[in-house]
Amino acid sequence: MNSIAAITLQDPTPPAADWTSDRQPQRDPDLERQPGPPPPPPSPETVKEVADAMSAYMASLGVELRFHVDDSTDRLQVEVRDPQTDKLIRKIPPDDILRLAAAIEETVGVLVDRSL
Repeated sequence: MNSIAAITLQDPTPPAADWTSDRQPQRDPDLERQPGPPPPPPSPETVKEVADAMSAYMASLGVELRFHVDDSTDRLQVEVRDPQTDKLIRKIPPDDILRLAAAIEETVGVLVDRSL
């Protein structure tokens, strides 16, 4: 006859707080601050300095980055290239996404008067 022993495992984590508990969760005062005006966009010189620093770092890893601004959306696009063959590996964001963004901005411009 085989005997089977029952083993009860105890969870080392304490049970979840009861939803009827009077205890309130601690609040982070930094998260409760009201948002202020957005910071100003970086200057073109700052963007170029950061892009050059990122390119130098990635080159040390064996990857070439090329930065340019898309004309239709004024958004930054990065080309990742193989430095030995100059073969394009990836564009971030892809051209399709930039075309979609341009189409959405054009549609919004037709539907909403931005001069208000």
